[in-house]
Amino acid sequence: YLGYQYFRDGRRKWLSVAARTSGWVLFGLVVVYFGGATIVRNYDWREPLRLYQHDVIYEPYSFLLHNNIGVELFRRGEIAGAKQAFSNAIQTAPGAGYGTAYNNLGVILENEGKKTEALNHFRYSIEISSYELAYSNFARMLIGDKKYDEAIEILLQGRDVHPNDLQIMYYLGAAY
Repeated sequence: YLGYQYFRDGRRKWLSVAARTSGWVLFGLVVVYFGGATIVRNYDWREPLRLYQHDVIYEPYSFLLHNNIGVELFRRGEIAGAKQAFSNAIQTAPGAGYGTAYNNLGVILENEGKKTEALNHFRYSIEISSYELAYSNFARMLIGDKKYDEAIEILLQGRDVHPNDLQIMYYLGAAY
């Protein structure tokens, strides 16, 4: 009824000046608060590593954040930190089933010269998630060891799952 009365009379009899003023002040405070919060949050978005490290404080069981931290640390050459972050991603993933982190950890193990462990990580990544880079990495190592028949078998499986992946096709050509 009040809304009808308001529009019919065209006057604001039922709202005092103080109520209108305090409403605008409250609205202004809300805009200033959220505007300030947005500016502060934008500082986190300037750099991916800072964003992920900030957010993992509030979501410590996010395997995606741990993996992203590992990727950024790896790009910076901080291998020990990246290795720990990938391990955290594996541990926090549901059922320890995040194939991307297994693949990423496999790359680090390969760079450390731990070929058997790296191959196992690539193989497990393929088993649990059919991660396309794991097919390429696994086959690349097999080709390096001149195990062409095994590499072709893995790459054909990868091609069936990811028919448009150029790396799989490249290594398939290299294995033949």
